[in-house]
Amino acid sequence: MLKVRRTTILLYLLPMFAMLAVVSLWPIGYTLYLSFTNYTLFNSDNYKLIGGENYQKLLLGGDSDLYFVIGQTVLYVVLCVGLFLIVGMVTALALNNPRVKGQGFWRVALEDAMRAADMHASAADVAVFMAEHLGEARAIRAQESISRFAIAVLACSPTRANPRAPSALRCRSA
Repeated sequence: MLKVRRTTILLYLLPMFAMLAVVSLWPIGYTLYLSFTNYTLFNSDNYKLIGGENYQKLLLGGDSDLYFVIGQTVLYVVLCVGLFLIVGMVTALALNNPRVKGQGFWRVALEDAMRAADMHASAADVAVFMAEHLGEARAIRAQESISRFAIAVLACSPTRANPRAPSALRCRSA
């Protein structure tokens, strides 16, 4: 069995931890620093430390929506996590129950639905980007092409590959 010293393992992990610190922790620290200043986009050249005044306004100010927003966020998270957990668990139990007929069909249908939702979201992001940069008419034409491509990908998914299908209905690999 190969034995490696702990210091060697730590030395191999050190570059990853350094990049994690630079990419993740530096922006968090700088944002925390800016939260104790009067920095805005309008006075980005000359801002000064004002201490906890921003937090005092946020937590104790009468016109702050902080508590309402936190309540809405907690409600959303609890409902979404709860519903996703229940629906996911029921679906998994149903698809793994031997008494369910057509398990293969239902698994493929579920997989295709998830793939279609991902493709639709990606296509919508691309459409918004293209509408901003290319104009709406060209973006609509491109969106139609993307939709046709997504349908072709779904129709030729590996789970639907059927070697016994007639050659006209088989997906082409090239």
